[in-house]
Amino acid sequence: MDEPIVDGNCGELCGYHCCRSHEGEENLGMYLVPFEYESIQSNMDIDYEVHTSYNYELPKPLKRQYYIFCSNNSGCLRKLRPIQCRTYPLEPHIEDNELHLIIEKNQLHACPLISQRELWRKEFIEGIYKAWTLLLEDETIRAYIESLSKKRMEEDNVLVVVK
Repeated sequence: MDEPIVDGNCGELCGYHCCRSHEGEENLGMYLVPFEYESIQSNMDIDYEVHTSYNYELPKPLKRQYYIFCSNNSGCLRKLRPIQCRTYPLEPHIEDNELHLIIEKNQLHACPLISQRELWRKEFIEGIYKAWTLLLEDETIRAYIESLSKKRMEEDNVLVVVK
C-alpha cells in the first residue's frame, strides 16, 4: 500500500484537502479498519474517539470502532497513514462474493484525481487490490467490508468500478 497513486505526493495537488481540517468546519476524521488502531497506536500520538454500537450505527459485526481526527494542517505523516488514506479514492467493495475496487459517488472531498484516472499508476491499483485481498482473509475485516458494500449498493453509491 505504499505505492503512490501518481508520481510524487498527491497531497500537493490539492493542498492536502482530505488530510486536514479546515477553518470554520468540523474537525475531519475517519474510521479505522478493524484491528488497525492496535497496530498503529504505538507509532502515533493521535486524537481519537471510540464509537460503540450503543451510540453509533456501526457496520456489522463491529461493537466498537476507532474514529481518528486528521489535525495535521501541513499534511499527513505519509508513512503512518491509515489504510483508508493509503487506498483513497479506491474503496474495497464485495459484490457476488468478489472483491472490486470502486470509487464512491458521494465524496466528502473533491479529489482532483478522480477525474484524472489516466494519470493513476497501475502499480498503485495492483498493490491496493493485493493488499485488500490479504486483509479480507480476516473474517472480521471481511464482514466489515461486506457490510459497507451492502450499504453502498442500497444507496446506489458506486460511481465506477476500477478493478
